[in-house]
Formats: sequence, structure tokens, C-alpha cells
Amino acid sequence: MTRRSKRELERAVDDLDGEDGSYGLQDLFWASLKDYYDGSLTPGERRLLKAPEEQLSPAAKTHAETLEFENMEAGDA
Repeated sequence: MTRRSKRELERAVDDLDGEDGSYGLQDLFWASLKDYYDGSLTPGERRLLKAPEEQLSPAAKTHAETLEFENMEAGDA
């Protein structure tokens, strides 16, 4: 396999990775950490950081909202 064809395959796999609504909170945190430390991000991770509300799964969105609500309550106490 040539280097070029290997890169093309890797890009094709990266493009398939993480269709809209399939990422979890762990994926978001990991992508954010990689971005902070200048790690290389996959195209899916870039999309996730750019528009998390479109990329997170419904369960992850619900969990994030629950965490936000709990943090608001803890701040009021």
C-alpha cells in the first residue's frame, strides 16, 4: 500500500466517524483536551467542537443539561 492510498483511506474513515448526533460527552471532553494541547483532531472531532449541539447524541444532550442544572443548584446553596 502506498503512503498516498493509506492517507486517503484514513481520511475516508475519519469522514465516516461520528455522524451527526452520535457523539457522547466523553468524546466532547476528549476532543476539547486534544485541542487545548494542540493534538491532531479528526474531522469528526473538529465538527464536534465547532457545533456540539448538532453532534451530541440525544442522551448526551440530556445528561449535559442535567449536569448544568445540578451545578446551578449547587451554586445557589
